[in-house]
Amino acid sequence: MDGKNFKDTIAASPYIFTIGVAGDSGSGKTTFTQGVRSIFGNDLVSTITLDDYHRFDRDGRKEQGLTALDPEANRIERLEQDLVQLKRGVPIDKPVYNHTTGKFDPPVVFWPKKILILEGLHTLFTPLLRKYLDFTLFVNPENQVKYDWKLKRDVINRGYSPDAVQKEIIEREPA
Repeated sequence: MDGKNFKDTIAASPYIFTIGVAGDSGSGKTTFTQGVRSIFGNDLVSTITLDDYHRFDRDGRKEQGLTALDPEANRIERLEQDLVQLKRGVPIDKPVYNHTTGKFDPPVVFWPKKILILEGLHTLFTPLLRKYLDFTLFVNPENQVKYDWKLKRDVINRGYSPDAVQKEIIEREPA
């Protein structure tokens, strides 16, 4: 036995391992992602949140009558192109969606690490996305659990009022 553990094996590999984590808003995607990061460390794990690939800012979605759940409200084709590049080890200019302002911040240069996690509503949406993901997970807790998590997250971390979160949950339910 050569003494290498799984983390060492991944670190030494020339391969970029991709994990796709999909699920509804507030379903626990980020909690799972943080678990992977706590096991393998920041030096090996990079994450892309698909919220960065919204087509419109918050005001634009309202004007268009869309929610972030609608695939048309997201630049999935751009995500596909970026994933292909990242899987090859090529950096991208990644868009950045700011949940606090509801606007886009300037893009950032993003380099993939040995483990690249895509986390979002539409992570598994197209055949091309699924083709470039080595492991996929769909997170789907009971609705009441998900809604409680979403309420807590959006009020504490994103500055929404409890009433605004409840209204959004109701509006998004059909989608």
